[in-house]
Amino acid sequence: MSSGGQFLDLLSECVRVTESCVAHEKTSIQILQSAVSDFPRLSHVMENSRRYLFVPEPFVEAQKQRLANEMEPQIDELISRAERGLAVWERREVLKKRKLAQIASNSSSSGATSSSKSSQPKPKPRSRPTAADERKLAMIKGKAERLASEVEELEKELTALDRNDRWD
Repeated sequence: MSSGGQFLDLLSECVRVTESCVAHEKTSIQILQSAVSDFPRLSHVMENSRRYLFVPEPFVEAQKQRLANEMEPQIDELISRAERGLAVWERREVLKKRKLAQIASNSSSSGATSSSKSSQPKPKPRSRPTAADERKLAMIKGKAERLASEVEELEKELTALDRNDRWD
């Protein structure tokens, strides 16, 4: 009977060890569940950060420099074109102002004519502008507005480029 008692003792020891293993396993599962419960969010975070983890910083800097070198001549060309266009526009403005001042001074003169003025034919005074004159005036005003908006856009671009140069 001692062998039967010994067998029961060993069997009860096995049951005790098995229960201990089950308890340990339950604790491990609880720890594991708390660790992986945030897995969907962490996988999303890792998915997004993976794009940046594998790009070395020297590569990014080299690409930035290449892009800057590639764009610099184009930007310089655009700036020079804008400056030329602005200079032309300013010259036209000056000429228009001179012409307006000349017309104003001619109309304000009291009818005294010099020999050089008498050789030029005087334009016929019109009571009101014709439809063609009105269309031409509208076209000129539209063009002036477009040029003014282009100048504003170019000034904004220059300001933005200056700000970018200060930060680089």
